[in-house]
Amino acid sequence: MRPWEPGRLSSAQTDLLAWLFLHSGQEFALVELAVDVGMPTSAAGAELQPMVAADLVSLRPTDAGDVYRANMAHIAAGELARSFMATHGPVRVVREEFAAVAETDVVVLFGEWAGGPSGRYPSSPSDVDLLIVGAPSPVAVAAAAERAERRLDLPVNTVVRTSQQWALGADPLVAEVRRSGYVTVRPAGRCGSTSGQGGSTSIAT
Repeated sequence: MRPWEPGRLSSAQTDLLAWLFLHSGQEFALVELAVDVGMPTSAAGAELQPMVAADLVSLRPTDAGDVYRANMAHIAAGELARSFMATHGPVRVVREEFAAVAETDVVVLFGEWAGGPSGRYPSSPSDVDLLIVGAPSPVAVAAAAERAERRLDLPVNTVVRTSQQWALGADPLVAEVRRSGYVTVRPAGRCGSTSGQGGSTSIAT
């Protein structure tokens, strides 16, 4: 079993850390954490040991067993949170799951997950809010949202606005999203990016 070193995380350690840092306000029992990331409990426990030793993960004993959480006080916490947002968080999942939704120009991630490059993401996320720009099939949007929900273990809420509504910005919801900040995500396989006002971040593939 390798000790943890920067840039030397195993695949299993990466998955465990990503889950913990993307749910940084929550504690997880070992069995629960293993189920969430899809690995045997014994393997999860072994992979967590060096990360606990490195103080990346905090361990708290309880009567029911040990519980784990991301150590957001670690010097590398901010960098890790930003990295995992890109590689394991809603941006990646949305990009992949909405690739098959035809007539979609961009998907706009807004609300609590729209922290942008600063990494200000929710410590205890409750859901994921998406504004779909284009004229997609409602059935296809619902199916993509359901797939994203299963991967993120969070409710995914979707609303649809036409390309014209998004461009003009007169629609009340569009105006609010533009004011509050958002992330525009190009579905996988589509090139280019868009930008907007209100502290937006654009992510293209």
